[in-house]
Amino acid sequence: MNQIATEVGITKAALYYHFQNKHELFFHSIDTSTDIFISEIQSVVTTESLTLHERIKKLVLVHIHFILNHHGFMNYLHQKSQHDETILTLIQQKRKQIADIMEPLCKQIITTKKMTGTISPTEITNAIMGLTKGMLCEQPLNTPTNNPEHIATKITTILLS
Repeated sequence: MNQIATEVGITKAALYYHFQNKHELFFHSIDTSTDIFISEIQSVVTTESLTLHERIKKLVLVHIHFILNHHGFMNYLHQKSQHDETILTLIQQKRKQIADIMEPLCKQIITTKKMTGTISPTEITNAIMGLTKGMLCEQPLNTPTNNPEHIATKITTILLS
């Protein structure tokens, strides 16, 4: 906690005023970063002025930017979740929350693609998240033909064509 307080530029006492221990601080950081991500998803899903295609593309861009901004943290969480049931449970709760928010949009995709009965809204959510993460892992970013906008367009095309 000493090192954290020093790096943040506050006293150790001030840090302990807000968090009892590193564990509590760690879970707060997970909650804060994922709540911002979830809020951004909610905003895209509920923007009725956008077409289905535009919303999917914006969702993918939100996910890309979250991955790029939290890459190290996400890898660390993934590693820790394999050994810590509490972290795994929290991650699963956040994924469910995202799937619940995206459900109406996913139902639109299912209806548009005439996939009723063959795939669930949660599976569509997982597909969007998986495609995004997979394409970021496979292709270097910030080349003339491969930037977040280009990746989002590819994924939207895959999902909606």
